[in-house]
Amino acid sequence: MLSNISLLYVEDDLDVADEVAYFLRKKITTLHLAQNGEEGLELFRKFSPDVIVTDIQMPKMNGLEMIKIIHEENPGMPIIITSAFNEPEMLLKAIDVGVDAYMLKPIHLKELLVKIQKSVAPIYLSKELEKSKAELATMKKLQDTEKKLLAYKERMDYAFTGSNDGLWDWDILEDKVYLSPRWKAIIGYKEDEIRSSFSSWKKSVYPEDLILAQEEIQKVFSKEKEFYNLEYRQIHKDGHLVWVLARGIAKFDEMGNPIRMIGTHTDITDNKLKENELKEAKERLEKLSITDELTSLYNRRYFNQTIAKEINRSKRDKKSIVFLMLDVDFFKLYNDNYGHLQGDIVLTQIADVLNTFANREGDYAFRLGGEEFGIIFTSGTIQNIHKHIQKLLQSIEGLNITHAYSNASKFITASIGVAIKRHDDNITVNELYAHADKALYQAKASGRNQIKLYNQP
Repeated sequence: MLSNISLLYVEDDLDVADEVAYFLRKKITTLHLAQNGEEGLELFRKFSPDVIVTDIQMPKMNGLEMIKIIHEENPGMPIIITSAFNEPEMLLKAIDVGVDAYMLKPIHLKELLVKIQKSVAPIYLSKELEKSKAELATMKKLQDTEKKLLAYKERMDYAFTGSNDGLWDWDILEDKVYLSPRWKAIIGYKEDEIRSSFSSWKKSVYPEDLILAQEEIQKVFSKEKEFYNLEYRQIHKDGHLVWVLARGIAKFDEMGNPIRMIGTHTDITDNKLKENELKEAKERLEKLSITDELTSLYNRRYFNQTIAKEINRSKRDKKSIVFLMLDVDFFKLYNDNYGHLQGDIVLTQIADVLNTFANREGDYAFRLGGEEFGIIFTSGTIQNIHKHIQKLLQSIEGLNITHAYSNASKFITASIGVAIKRHDDNITVNELYAHADKALYQAKASGRNQIKLYNQP
């Protein structure tokens, strides 16, 4: 498969490019090299490669910009990205623009080869399917004699052995089904272990998918669709599920009734696993992009996204929301005297308290930056709000973390500023933040280790 494809490799680091290119040339006959996005785009348009492997961060035009343009011109182009960056934002953007796989540097060359194989397999199989469609179209013009059909099946079996596709042929008038050895092997059976019959096919299909598969066949029979094309699950001999791509075409008599249907099964389990891998990777990256690395609370970026939504939701639900800002008292002095490593431990312990405090649906706890935190929650009465937050303040001091350099307590404490937004208040996100910040300033100015509620002037 690899010896018959062309690959475009885009990398600005010459040492990396030389090493990877040397390895790929042993496996791939046609290899095009570019050092930036502009050169990569030029070679893509000139040579129309089967697959692209590209770095992200490059001069002149970066990999993301190049990928976006290429997908506009060829949406199905398989692309694998490589990057020395472990920043979730960069990889998240790469997945969003539509790549087939990604790898972090240093590149594991054998793993890269596996990802290339998986990326080009659908293209290779698609080309083989086009050949088979041509054969099928030719067959429709031939007389339906058993001799010709048998010869056709033998040729198709031989052809599809190389592509790992299984052949099936359904004589609807005679109610006979032919299932090739490869078709049976896909679900774990030897040729003599399962009969070639329509019932064998039905039993092999996962029950939840069988109705959909039969509906798709009927759409072809009613000429609602020209081709049968469906992904579904089959039950392997040992019990696990195998994803297959079933494709086929029907032949009709002069009255328009279906008399024969023939097609292929392609094992796409690896592709499905790759889809799930990318989906899970994207979910992990999305979580990383909104999570503070040290405390695992939501970060400032997610706060900016969430606060506006919560204000709008409060208007719709006619509920008030509370936004509090919390600042660890005399934290610079703590860091200066106990060390930044110990300071990080303190922040994680306080984050655990905040996470426990904001444990209801619709509650959010954030690390806004440094020793500053924020919480959003739905409010009750002002008296209940104050009692609720007072417990938070007591829980932080109750950690009993010694702070000999604090004027507020012998333990680590915090100051809290609170802003309340009624559902009918027409205040902006910036105004709500400013109100809480002003209340926090008053709490600090009044001696710290206390709560101040913003009062409208």
